[in-house]
Amino acid sequence: MKLRVDWLEAPAIVEREIAGCADPDVVWWADPVYDELLVGVGTAVDGSLEAARGLAALARAVPSLEVDAHADPGSEVEHGGAIWLGAGPFDPVRAMGGAWGTAPAAQWRVPSVVFRVHAGRATCAVAGATDQDAAKRLRDEAIRRLRERADMPGVVGPMAISPDEPHEAFRSRVRDAVAAIERGELQKIVLARSTRAVAEAPFPLAEVLARLAEAEPNAVRYSLPMPVGRLVGATPEHLVRVENGRVIADAVAGSTARHADAIEDASSAATLRLSKKDQEEHAWVRDAVEAALAPRVRALVVPEAPGILSTGDLHHLHTPFRAERSRASVLELAAAMQPTPAVAGVPTMAALEWLRATEPLSRGGYAGPFGWSGLDGEGGLAVALRCALIHGREATMFAGAGIVADSDPEAELQETRLKMRAMMGALGDA
Repeated sequence: MKLRVDWLEAPAIVEREIAGCADPDVVWWADPVYDELLVGVGTAVDGSLEAARGLAALARAVPSLEVDAHADPGSEVEHGGAIWLGAGPFDPVRAMGGAWGTAPAAQWRVPSVVFRVHAGRATCAVAGATDQDAAKRLRDEAIRRLRERADMPGVVGPMAISPDEPHEAFRSRVRDAVAAIERGELQKIVLARSTRAVAEAPFPLAEVLARLAEAEPNAVRYSLPMPVGRLVGATPEHLVRVENGRVIADAVAGSTARHADAIEDASSAATLRLSKKDQEEHAWVRDAVEAALAPRVRALVVPEAPGILSTGDLHHLHTPFRAERSRASVLELAAAMQPTPAVAGVPTMAALEWLRATEPLSRGGYAGPFGWSGLDGEGGLAVALRCALIHGREATMFAGAGIVADSDPEAELQETRLKMRAMMGALGDA
């Protein structure tokens, strides 16, 4: 298949102009760390079936697209082939269910129009137009569509909140996991749970996203259409990024609550640095990321000790990786890394089998990868955490906790509640 893609100048669409657009043909996210906003409208090529099979299948399928790319001769835009956008499931093997419905939690596409604002420069790629004049008309039509269909900010009314699993059942799962670790079946396992919120009226996406931006200004904020509902969140965890021949990846694991008092907050971060449990949990993630990257990149640099990554409610242990790209694409690197021990466990396959046998909820797209990829192998992916699947007036929130040998069931439950707090506040729960 040969696809024409026209690269054009674009107006600098800002996040607030399109935040809350609930159109199922619109996917977007804003990444303040890399000063990047991406918005996709429509579908020129659909790769969702490959995404449903996992990142490795997607990495094999994406390069097969043949592109005839054109840059606007009247501008300084340099074409970059085609851009794929989307998200995939945490576990491609496990059947969907619950709030996710029966279809795989996967959406991956070359949109008809992609807007990218990066480092203050706005461009767009129009796929499938017959010529450049037609491409410009499609660009302008997409801009109107985004602005006209954006949800207006609204007031979230009263809502009922209830866990999908009794708290004692989650504590029991933690005890079972600790017992499995003590028997030597696992070293670590990440258990997830979900909580449902039901409002009197549909959740106003613009208001939800605005509150997330206020609560988590340094997180990757995203709004991704799913076969059922829309996955919305603000994740602290980048998976991997390839840009201008550089590879950037993150290991994030081990966490503790933040505090309003500055002295107490600093003490909490210092305690996290010294925590044997959290350092051990982080080391498994760091070692797994390093093992995935080392044979696939050049000049890999890994700090000797983790630093602190702070979000609105939590401090996390964080190790940043830096390297030079070899031949592996961003999707191939992500396929080697995902799922990391931060969202699955150690050893990875034993942890996945444990979760398939014992976890009562379907994670769907929660803890799965999302992001973008160019045909040149560059792009960026993150992990869908701190999120909710919103469907009308219902929202299902997800959070997880890493279980190790000395985990306390009540403490792990409280960690999941902390991780849901920003999303609960965004939905309107005081």
